[in-house]
Amino acid sequence: MSKKILLWDFDGVIANSLDECLITSYNAFVIQENLQLKPVRSVREVPVVHRDHFFRYRKYVRPAGEYYLLHKSLTLGQSISDYQSFKKLRSVFADTIQPFQQLFFAERNKFRAENENAWLLKHQVYPHVTKAWDPLNHYYDFMIVSNKDQRSISLLLNYFGLKIDNNHIFGADFSSDKHEIIVHILAENRFDPNDVTFIDDQYNHLTDLRDLGINLCYVCWGYGDAPNKFDPSIIQLTVENMQSKLKGMLV
Repeated sequence: MSKKILLWDFDGVIANSLDECLITSYNAFVIQENLQLKPVRSVREVPVVHRDHFFRYRKYVRPAGEYYLLHKSLTLGQSISDYQSFKKLRSVFADTIQPFQQLFFAERNKFRAENENAWLLKHQVYPHVTKAWDPLNHYYDFMIVSNKDQRSISLLLNYFGLKIDNNHIFGADFSSDKHEIIVHILAENRFDPNDVTFIDDQYNHLTDLRDLGINLCYVCWGYGDAPNKFDPSIIQLTVENMQSKLKGMLV
């Protein structure tokens, strides 16, 4: 029997990258706003107000360009009460998001080039993912669908000891739209959507993909907030049940 396909998001699903994204986004914001400050290389160097604001509202960010909205809203004194208020901010600063995203990736590359080991150490793999990786890979072929850049994903997976074909990593270099990426994967490989499962920690990402006919799983250990009411078609994965539920879907 041929393997099923398991599509993984990266940040908040495989790894905790909050510290690196805070550092990189803050440095990019300093440059974007021409603040004339030195780059930071640790979380403790980031002003506490920026740090707290970032960790509180990171759950609303999709592509990396939207990190700008977290830092900008703080400096403007604009509150983010929910996802709808975040979307309004996105519309106000729509023209800045893409240039900021390019600046964000440039700052990430600069940090990594200066000291790759220090950069790697800003990330932590979730232990239960490490434990489940090889057993699940026995039943599923893996692909990554993420808003992170492909180079970073590849380096981190290697650092964590998680094996995957680099041609199976689809990051922001390919597209910042996960729907577009998965449509490409389905068409290019002629996969039956029923044989494909995508797991993400952002509930809104999953609801945006319902029209594709693939299996959708929400992970409870990531950055996102669980909704008050779940779509019954979206499967909830916990640290404890991840392996058993994904194996159970093979029947």
